[in-house]
Amino acid sequence: MEGCVSNLMVCNLAYSGKLEELKERILADKSLVIRTDRDMNAVNQNGCTPLHYAASKNRYEIAVMLLEGGANPDAKDHYEATAMHQAAAKGNLKMIHILLYYKASTNIQDTEGNTPLYLACDEEKVEEAKLPVSQGASIYIENKEEKTPLQVANGGLGLILKRMVESQAAEIHSSCVRLVLVPSAWEANDSCPKHHLRMTEVFSCLQRVL
Repeated sequence: MEGCVSNLMVCNLAYSGKLEELKERILADKSLVIRTDRDMNAVNQNGCTPLHYAASKNRYEIAVMLLEGGANPDAKDHYEATAMHQAAAKGNLKMIHILLYYKASTNIQDTEGNTPLYLACDEEKVEEAKLPVSQGASIYIENKEEKTPLQVANGGLGLILKRMVESQAAEIHSSCVRLVLVPSAWEANDSCPKHHLRMTEVFSCLQRVL
């Protein structure tokens, strides 16, 4: 029961944006020193972690502290939504930057099948949609209603995102072509390590295109 109270307190402090109090809460209790990661990933009755609340309320200093302390950037609540879902839906651009820096996934789907990008497009958050796409978020993932981020992106936003993806594909294709056509990369002997390394790079490149 004591653990539940602790979890709720940590979540509430993150929600309220009380950075210094949250620091003190974690550092003052010696019993937490050996379970800092657990505290950073504490969940409340909704399955939300402190990071969920920090992302929702754009408490970026708290988010950085949590992530530096071992918070899972891809932790899911009871609806399988992540902090990235919260940030995208609320239009918290700086938070999205932070989450991406800490390697948060851009293509996780919640219980409705929505990705963070879908929520950003649905809320007409232009920059918050462009940023995940620049980092590999898919504009083609369907939710349970068989709708994609591209389909719900209104007017100009949809065109912008499509052009971004097409530009990325063209750049990857160009990289693949360079890999294939560099004469020094290929060796007559198939057992040559250089040959196999180059083949691995080409296949990896092709997978990104496809």
